[in-house]
This record gives sequence, structure tokens and C-alpha cells, in this order.
Amino acid sequence: MPSQFHVLAVEDEDADAKFIERIGGQNPLAATFRVLRSAEEAQRYLSGQDPYADRTLYPLPNLVLLDLKLRGVTGLQLLRWIRQSPGLRSLSVVVLSGTANATDLNRAYELGIDAYIVKPVDLKVFAATLTGVLVSLVGASEPR
Repeated sequence: MPSQFHVLAVEDEDADAKFIERIGGQNPLAATFRVLRSAEEAQRYLSGQDPYADRTLYPLPNLVLLDLKLRGVTGLQLLRWIRQSPGLRSLSVVVLSGTANATDLNRAYELGIDAYIVKPVDLKVFAATLTGVLVSLVGASEPR
């Protein structure tokens, strides 16, 4: 099992960002959580561009929690960019969306997400879904 899991959340709404940070403090696998407020900032982080060039301080995440309805570059655009970026294509992504819009849901799954959670979500439901994804990542990362 990896010594540390890193979760990157991309969320521009304050209340939702605080909710994610709260979950981060309660996760049973002791994953570290970092919340960024825009897709553009997430692209800089994932690309290792300044100020995120030091991978000791800003490690690549094992999981991205992604809001689809971001201002500017949307979550779907960021997801497409992730899937087209060498080194990031296999990154696990869980979408957090304020809508169960079938078009968004279908497009997100076509782009290879691991789960789709509709906000607002119950704290226990969110924690259980997140724990399930993290546990599956632990299993996938163990040597065969």
C-alpha cells in the first residue's frame, strides 16, 4: 500500500470546499486533501507549473474530486484535458455535481470517471463513496 494517498479537490463554491475539507479530516485512510478553486489552477498543479513545481510539497494526487460547474474552464473541460495528458490519463476522478443532468453524467462517464456524486450529498454517503474509491485505489496499487 502506498505510504500516503493524496486527493485533489477542484471546487469553486466555498460551502462545498469546506465540506470537502471536513471530509478530508475524517477519512479512514488518512489521505491528504488539497482544495483548489479553479480548473486553471488544477491544470497548473497537475502539470507541476509554478507555484506547484516541487512534487515533495505538491505531490501528484491519487484521486481528483471534480466539480463540473466551475467558472471559466469547466470540470468537463478539465476532465478531457486530464484524459489527454500523458502521465495523467489513468488518474482516478470522482465528479461532484450540483445536477444529475443526463448529458453531463453521460459525458463524464465517457471521459472515464470512477464515480458521479450529486450535491448536496449527505456527509455519510459522501464519506462512504470516497472511502470505497480510496480502498479500490489501495488494492489497485498493491504489487501483484
